[in-house]
Amino acid sequence: MSNILKKISTSGFNAKVGVIETFKEEFMCRVQFSFFIIQLVLSVILNFDFYSIIIILMGGSLVIALELLNTGVENLCDFCSSEYEQLIKRSKDSAAGGVFIISVSNWIIFLLLLIHHFI
Repeated sequence: MSNILKKISTSGFNAKVGVIETFKEEFMCRVQFSFFIIQLVLSVILNFDFYSIIIILMGGSLVIALELLNTGVENLCDFCSSEYEQLIKRSKDSAAGGVFIISVSNWIIFLLLLIHHFI
């Protein structure tokens, strides 16, 4: 039992380090997190209902999680090859595209919630 708890604790620590390092090193992660905070603060100030705030929390968390995965893909690609290769470029662009799509979708959902709140 203690071995399982030790593995869980180590895994959690490593995940926390990954989040902190990515936040410190990656500009876009800080930008996405800032947008998330803006959406969350606005939803609280404007007194959104409970379910709307849950949706905003889920959307923002998804954007941040994908940003972390994108950083992992980019770092792995950079580690595998320092030379320009088309497949590596496509891998990095695809990962960034995933973040872009979910980020735009997140803003659309937030704006729809905002419009719904005022109607």
